[in-house]
Amino acid sequence: MKRQITLIISVLVLASSSFVVSSCDAVSGASDFEGSGAVVDTGQETCYDNDGEINAPAPGEPFYGQDAQYDGVAFRYQVNGDGTVTDLNTGLMWQRTPDFDNRMSWYDAGDYAENLALAGYDDWRLPTIKELTSIAAFYGSMHTYTPYIDTEYFDFEFPGPPWRDMDGQYWSSNLYIGDVFNGQEAAFGFNFADGHIKGYPTGRMVSGGGGAPEMLGYVRCVRGDSYGENVFVDNGDGTVTDMSTGLTWQRSDDGVGRNWEETLAYAEGLELAGYDDWRLPNAQELHIIIDYTRNDPA
Repeated sequence: MKRQITLIISVLVLASSSFVVSSCDAVSGASDFEGSGAVVDTGQETCYDNDGEINAPAPGEPFYGQDAQYDGVAFRYQVNGDGTVTDLNTGLMWQRTPDFDNRMSWYDAGDYAENLALAGYDDWRLPTIKELTSIAAFYGSMHTYTPYIDTEYFDFEFPGPPWRDMDGQYWSSNLYIGDVFNGQEAAFGFNFADGHIKGYPTGRMVSGGGGAPEMLGYVRCVRGDSYGENVFVDNGDGTVTDMSTGLTWQRSDDGVGRNWEETLAYAEGLELAGYDDWRLPNAQELHIIIDYTRNDPA
C-alpha cells in the first residue's frame, strides 16, 4: 500500500458527510509543502473529545486523528519595522496595526485600503477571505480572551463600548454571492475575537440602493500576489489534487452523515486510490477549497 502524509479538518465537516483529504507525494512530497499556495497550519496543539481537553489519543482510540496530531506548515512571520509584517509562507505583506479607533462599512473599507500609503507602498488592498483567514490562529478563545491571531507579530485589540468584546470583525474583499435577510447584500469577514467567518451586511440591497442595515468592521490591509486560488486536477481515481497547495482530496463523500468521533475514525480507516493514510482536513485546509464565486453549493 502506498504511503503519503495525509491532511484533515474536523470541526467544519460535522454537519455533512465525511470528506477526506490527503497530501500526495507525487505533488508535494509531504504535508510541509511550501509552494506559494501552501496551506498554513491552524496552530492547534490540544486534543479534545466531546466534553473538553484530553490527552492525545493513540491510533485506534476514540478521537484519534484530530488537528493537533498532525503537523502542518508552521507560522512564519517577519516584522519589517515599518508598520508591516510579511508572511514568509504566502509572501503576503500585511498592515501590522489596524486603525482601532475607526470601524467602517464595507464600502468605506475598500476606499480606505485603496488610499492607504504605508511603508512606501501604495498598492494596498482589502484581503480576500482566504487571505484573511490564512493568518488566523485557531488556538484562540473568547473564554480566555485569547485572540485568533498571533499577537507577537500582529497588533490586536478587543473592542470597547459600545461594542461587545466579541465584535472583532475584519472585512474581506469577498461579497456573498446571493442575498441574506430579505435581499440584503453581505460581504464576508473574519472575527479575530471569536474565530467566526460570516457574511455581514454592507448597508445595501442586492437589487441596488441603500436603506439596509450595515455592519461596521475593522480593516487590516494586505499587498502582494493573490493567495488561495485553486488549480484542481481530477486524477480519475476518485481523488482530486489541488496543484496550488499540493493536497489531494477525496472527490466525493460517501453520503453518510457522521458525528465528529465517527468521522475521525472513518478518515483514519479509509483506503482510496491506493493510499491508506487519509485523514480529516483541518479548518484551514477545508476552507481553502471553498469557491466564493458560488453558493449552494460553494
